[in-house]
Amino acid sequence: MTQPSVVRAACLPAGTPEVAVAIVGAGACGLTAAVMLGDAGIDCVLLERDARAQGSSALSSGFIPAAGTAVQRAAGVIDDSPGRFAADIQAKAGGSAAPPLVAAYTQAIGPAMDVQQQRHGLGFELLDGFLYPGHGLRRMHALPQRSGAALVAALEAAASRAGAMLVTKALVRKLWCDPQGRVLGLGYRRPDGSTDTLACRALLLACNGFGGNADMVRSLLPEMRGAIFAGHAGNDGSAIAWGRALGAGLADLGGYQGHGAWGRAAGRADHLGADDAGRHPGQCAGPPLPRRDAGLLRGVGAGAGTAGRGHRRSDAANPAGEPAMSPLKQRLAEHRVLLAAATWPARR
Repeated sequence: MTQPSVVRAACLPAGTPEVAVAIVGAGACGLTAAVMLGDAGIDCVLLERDARAQGSSALSSGFIPAAGTAVQRAAGVIDDSPGRFAADIQAKAGGSAAPPLVAAYTQAIGPAMDVQQQRHGLGFELLDGFLYPGHGLRRMHALPQRSGAALVAALEAAASRAGAMLVTKALVRKLWCDPQGRVLGLGYRRPDGSTDTLACRALLLACNGFGGNADMVRSLLPEMRGAIFAGHAGNDGSAIAWGRALGAGLADLGGYQGHGAWGRAAGRADHLGADDAGRHPGQCAGPPLPRRDAGLLRGVGAGAGTAGRGHRRSDAANPAGEPAMSPLKQRLAEHRVLLAAATWPARR
């Protein structure tokens, strides 16, 4: 697989479409960002390497700790706060967690959960019956399905309603930057193996960690070298590689969590990358993720005219009297055609 790289140039190739914000990765992080951007009226495109939005988030239990939420108050937990949450985190981490990061998370997650529930209909519940290890109060939230797959599906639906465009099977390998290091856009591989570019005015790398990159683990997390990696294949350290290439510093990369609920399947333990059905080889915790239809380009919002909206016409045809497609929508429509073609059986 081509390694992440940076292209230095004054501009992207002529004809490259542009979006306000490009998001690399459509797990919980990228999808949540897309929802909030949509609420602010800012256009965005999510580029996801898999055939569907999932990532490590879909492998998780879907539990989210948050303090001071409306769900907590409705359940009678009225004395929680970001400060108390931060104190629990530092106690569990032995004081080793970076205070600015702890403060940023504990202060932002509660309001974000309230927005997702009240504005976008995510039906979070407060887990009852036990305290999650290290937490002094009940603050673990989850959807009724109690699964990461359900959480990602709900976030994808919310992002779609908010106007985000999701492009799947789009593996981003290049960042384009000007000579001063300002990001101009990105390059990604399409389903037919060809490459394309997308310009953006802002870029969010929501492409997870580096647990699946053995070299980075040995270098940055030597304590876990040789450990079995049972996460998503997208944890390849792309964001770290791009950051290094742009001269960014690295910090707070020493955290990890070991799980005893993973096992070997068919005599081996594999890095977990989902196939087109959402199955993860080597995963022994829970059933396979359900298959979804092939309408994997989710263009939404007024006039989007892409898959999954029930329209009979195609914007690509541009019938008389209808506005022409923007370069961005035309390029994404082409991607959808290639994606559909990749699923057709070969002629005998």
